This record gives sequence, C-alpha cells and structure tokens, in this order.
Amino acid sequence: PNIREFRRLRGQMQVAMVLARAGLKDSARAVIVRSRAESDVDPTRELSQCEAAARTLLGDKDEAFAQLGTWLATNPQQRTSLAKDKTWWYKDLHSDSRWNGLVGVSN
Repeated sequence: PNIREFRRLRGQMQVAMVLARAGLKDSARAVIVRSRAESDVDPTRELSQCEAAARTLLGDKDEAFAQLGTWLATNPQQRTSLAKDKTWWYKDLHSDSRWNGLVGVSN
C-alpha cells in the first residue's frame, strides 16, 4: 500500500471531523468525498472507519452505518471491540436500532 497517500487521506478525514464539529457540514462532506481511497491505498478500510466517525458527527447516520459495515466486513475481528466502544465517535449511533445488528449484539 501507498503509506504516504494513506496518511494524507487519513489526515484529511480528521480535518473533516473538525469541520463537522465546527458545524461546517458542506465543507466536511466535500473533504470526506475527496478523502476516500481504494483498497490499494487502504487495504484495511481504516478510512471507512474515519468516515463513519465524521458522518456520525454530521448526523448522516445511514452513511455512517454503511461505512462501519464496510470496515467490519474487512475487519470482522473488530466487531467485539466496537460493541464495547465508549468513545464519543459513535455515541449517537448507539441509540439507533441498527447498532446492535452491526456489532452483533442481540437483545
């Protein structure tokens, strides 16, 4: 993988998160779109996880769940740790009925 390009794009996703937290939604979405990468740059789909966090901040829950699904499809071993995650990144998704299905928790 192209590590330099990956790091550049990951940094841009972090900028998108800052923009989202600042309420600059259109700018954040524009940065997100230009910060996506194919598997040759991001084989573990970490950028999908970053995008999910930014999308959660933007209130784009459908896209956040889609991106987390992409990340978990590539990293199924992370499902348990995501289920236990207490960080603010995905807090707004926990109350959504899709959360338990995504992380594999049954009610």
